Amino acid sequence: GKGVVIGPGDLYADGTEDPAYLRARDAVAGLDGHLAEVARAVSRAIKKQAEFGAALAGLGAASAALARHEGPDAPRELVGALSALGERGSVLGRAASAGADRLTATVATPLAACVRSVRSARAAMGDRGMAGGALAAARNDVDARRARLTRLRGTPGTREDKVRETGERERERERTGRLSLLLFFVF
Repeated sequence: GKGVVIGPGDLYADGTEDPAYLRARDAVAGLDGHLAEVARAVSRAIKKQAEFGAALAGLGAASAALARHEGPDAPRELVGALSALGERGSVLGRAASAGADRLTATVATPLAACVRSVRSARAAMGDRGMAGGALAAARNDVDARRARLTRLRGTPGTREDKVRETGERERERERTGRLSLLLFFVF
C-alpha cells in the first residue's frame, strides 16, 4: 500500500496532512494510551504478586516459629500442622516471588520497550507535524512575497532599490522554505 509516514504528497499545499497519515497518527496515539494502561496494570499485578509472595513467606516463618515455641505439653498434631504450614508457606512464598520476577522479565520489560518505541514514533510524528506547519507557513510567506514583488515591478514609479531589496528578502524566504522542506522530509 501507500506509505503513510513520509512523502511529498502527504502534505497538501494548505498545510494539511494526508487523511491516511492522520489515521495512522491517531492510531499510534491510541496505541500509546492503551499500552500505557496495560503497562500500569501489569505493574500493579507484579506488585500484588510480590506482596502475596512476601505474605506467604511471612505466614510460613510465623507458623514455623509458633511450632518451635509450643511447649512439650502441646498436642503433637498441632505442632506438626504448624511446622507443615511453615514449610508450605515458605515454599509457596518463594514460588510467588519467583512468579513476580518471571512476569517482570517476560512481560513488563518487553512491554516497557514497546511503550518506549511507540512513544518515540509518536514524538517523531509530532516533530513531523511541526515541520509540516513550518513548511506550509514558509510556502505561504514565499507566495505572498512573490506577489508583492510582482506588484512592485508592475507599479510605475517604484524605486529600483525597493524592488531589489524586496527581491533579496524573497530569495531569503525561499531559502527558509527549502530548509523547512528539508526538515519536513527528515521527520
